[in-house]
Amino acid sequence: GGVLIGGGCATGKTTLVKQLVASIMLTKNPDEVKFLFCDSHGIEYDMFEGSPYLYESIKRDKKDVFDALKDLETESQRRLELLLNGGFKNISELNSKVSEAERLPYIVVVIDYEALFFKNESEDKEELLMELIHKGRMLGITYISTYQSLGNDFISKELRDSFGLTFIFKYTSIPESLRAIVNQSANSLPTRGVCLAKSKDNPELIRVYTTNVTDKEMKQIVESASRV
Repeated sequence: GGVLIGGGCATGKTTLVKQLVASIMLTKNPDEVKFLFCDSHGIEYDMFEGSPYLYESIKRDKKDVFDALKDLETESQRRLELLLNGGFKNISELNSKVSEAERLPYIVVVIDYEALFFKNESEDKEELLMELIHKGRMLGITYISTYQSLGNDFISKELRDSFGLTFIFKYTSIPESLRAIVNQSANSLPTRGVCLAKSKDNPELIRVYTTNVTDKEMKQIVESASRV
């Protein structure tokens, strides 16, 4: 159902995303999984540029990000038709029964672009993203989205509830913590590298410690995985 990552500035959100992506690259080859990065910062995911794991080039402009989501809507419909026509329940079943050339790669979409969802501009985009998230699990497309604020000016409750897994880093504001996880725990977290996780299946909060991997080390991981 997708992954939501929230937390204040410089608390480790993007670092966690890079770790998740790198860990997948080290266990899956480019034929099995592709990544699409939507990066409002412009440079956070440059180490992935040129990798055979990329689904499309990195999106840095708001219009390009929205166009990429529309393209994913088309791809989702194509995949759905393949499942229906073949009588498959999901992408995993399809890939286990077709030839290697016919298998579909999983797609991981990273949306580190919260400006895309500012209030009064976001209704059509939120509806599209919610629909994509709901369909994604069956179709092999997972969405990871980061937000500095989980207030209603940035993300609606309906969209927050669409994500199956949530990671929350430190918030200095108690109201922000309450919005994120319905209690004050995020307010007392260390400044960086520690977060709280919860899922729809298990709403109990779990403390997660993330690894401090430098951009240089991350680039080396990406280059190593891409050569295999």
